Amino acid sequence: MEKEGDGPRTVIPMKRFGSRCILLAAAWLLFSCTEKHEGIRIAAPDDFCGVLAYYLVHNKELVNAESAEEVFPLVDCCSTTTEWAMSADRIDAAWLCPDAAQNLLKKDDRFIIAGPALVNSQVLVIRKDGNPKRIAYSHKREYQRAFIQKRFGMDCEAIPVMPTVLPHVYEQGNVDGIVIDILKGITLKGKLLRLAGDDTDIVTYVLVVSKRFSRSANFSRFSVALQDSIANLNDIGTLTKVLDEQKKMTAAEVKQIATLSIRFVSPQLHGKR
Repeated sequence: MEKEGDGPRTVIPMKRFGSRCILLAAAWLLFSCTEKHEGIRIAAPDDFCGVLAYYLVHNKELVNAESAEEVFPLVDCCSTTTEWAMSADRIDAAWLCPDAAQNLLKKDDRFIIAGPALVNSQVLVIRKDGNPKRIAYSHKREYQRAFIQKRFGMDCEAIPVMPTVLPHVYEQGNVDGIVIDILKGITLKGKLLRLAGDDTDIVTYVLVVSKRFSRSANFSRFSVALQDSIANLNDIGTLTKVLDEQKKMTAAEVKQIATLSIRFVSPQLHGKR
């Protein structure tokens, strides 16, 4: 946290660092996607949605796979580098935020949105004293900006930043609050709130699949494994065990996540032509 008496600190170096991380991750993903691979290739963010991808790959036996399934990390699903990786046409399925998914489909008709996959995983972290006047959110995620202004009014400034620097700008006191994934938000000091309040679910990720994959023999077994994984992870006992294994989270932290109505939902999966 910022010490008393310190002035505002620039976040430009962190932004540059975040940009380099995204470029390196994208370069690795693009290189990997050019290799010959006959299994199911999925891409997911390294956040709460990524828990589903990890569980799907490591706990569900996808039979008759010619090669082992893998999960490729998406540092920022709204970045141009993610669009490049998707355009390589070697990703079968990916979890993207709604804005990124819509932008992808506008530019590339080889993909379809299978449906929503996760709700309420992006949360508000605000300081406990007073009403926030400046809230940072992930750049290009316009639904987040809209909910900030709906909840706090137009007098609250919504500031787009790269998702990798959200914790930094909050901890340095540059903003009064941030919209961030629950796995990162739960580690920060402040008050955790649902982005839309108590009565509305917000779709924070959707499942995008390639049309080629949706017509393949692998798609039906992927669908069954995904549905089973979603049902398992919506059980708090299973989720507690998985988050302990993956993220070293405590049972108390998982219960706190449950109070925010964060849950996986099943997209309407069926073959498309």
